[in-house]
Amino acid sequence: MFFLGIWRVCVAPTHPLAGRLYDSKLPLTKRYSVPYVDLYQMKKGNHGFWDIQELVGINGRFLPADRVEPFSQITVNGMPFDTVRDPHFFLKEAYGPDYMTPIPRKA
Repeated sequence: MFFLGIWRVCVAPTHPLAGRLYDSKLPLTKRYSVPYVDLYQMKKGNHGFWDIQELVGINGRFLPADRVEPFSQITVNGMPFDTVRDPHFFLKEAYGPDYMTPIPRKA
């Protein structure tokens, strides 16, 4: 875990629990970077909104509670995790309507 503006967690392929995240049947590539997961603080407010760290949406850092609760579940590599009720709404708020379209890297 490290702090670089926000808290982040390294997910190194050499970590003892990496087998839960990586396919052990695939070979390692010669060039790879260490993946990490960003951790954002979420606080339930008193006025029907959730305050989400680093979010810049139409309501600033706030998402309506009905878009957050009740939590939904996603599965990543066979493991279930709680997430916001409406992940697509959250991702559109956070990254824009084209969040599913990769942005080409500059050469």
